[in-house]
Amino acid sequence: MNMKHLKAGHLATAVLRIAVTSALPFRVLIGALSGGDGARETAELLDLAALRAEIDLQRDTIQLSPHKTVDESRLTAWQGTQPFFYSGKEMPAREMTARVARIRDRLAVVTGVYYDCVLINLYETGKVGMRYHVDPDQGIYFSTNTVVVSVGDTREFCLRSIAEEVEEEVGPKGIRGEGEKGSAGADKSHRKSQDRSASATAVEGRKGKRAAHHRFFVAQSDAVEMTRECQWRYQHAVKVCEHAEDAGARMSLVFKQTLDGATQDERDWIATYLSMKDEGKRTAGSI
Repeated sequence: MNMKHLKAGHLATAVLRIAVTSALPFRVLIGALSGGDGARETAELLDLAALRAEIDLQRDTIQLSPHKTVDESRLTAWQGTQPFFYSGKEMPAREMTARVARIRDRLAVVTGVYYDCVLINLYETGKVGMRYHVDPDQGIYFSTNTVVVSVGDTREFCLRSIAEEVEEEVGPKGIRGEGEKGSAGADKSHRKSQDRSASATAVEGRKGKRAAHHRFFVAQSDAVEMTRECQWRYQHAVKVCEHAEDAGARMSLVFKQTLDGATQDERDWIATYLSMKDEGKRTAGSI
């Protein structure tokens, strides 16, 4: 990886801007890409119009069930060293474009992880969201290292515990977001806020259960990093806007790492964690 354009001072700048959610397998990096080259260079790097011109975004058909297919409300593209599959859709391997690769290299300094794949999503309006889901094939084709970079307008990004999952209220009719494999229904309420700090709230479902929801407002240059057991414990979602006319376009770049590109320590951790999960299931089944 050619990282000559990145300086050691970038890391210190980024760390000062990180909001860490302690004791949880995710964190929000506020202004993660804002340091280093300066505001003008960062604005150029994360220029939404330039990214749209560079990336081959498509609106594809996905399969929600054996008998139901729909056109995705978001536009997507895949750039990476191997194909990506979800919801009956295959995205072939494709080399990273220049601007996307520069963003990846900047992230490597901040997170210490070199990502070799990225799923790019364009939410053109505030009516387009992504319901609760987990990313497919972690521990099979991909490591547990994932980071979501925000470009464009502010949106609400949420995580909820899978073990404590509750049945959610349905949002305004006709503005649902699609989910990837393993997705569930999503709450569509969204409120404008300038406070982008982490928060956790207990939400009561119709069945009377309670689950912790972690809600963040992510803006231009922010990133959400999900590591280790995060996507085995939590689903994540992008909420639509209650006042969609107030919202502009947002692009998310979901950087991933293949197992081949992961460190031996990461691969060993995955093997140990999955083995412990399997052992726990066998033990529970014998009681």
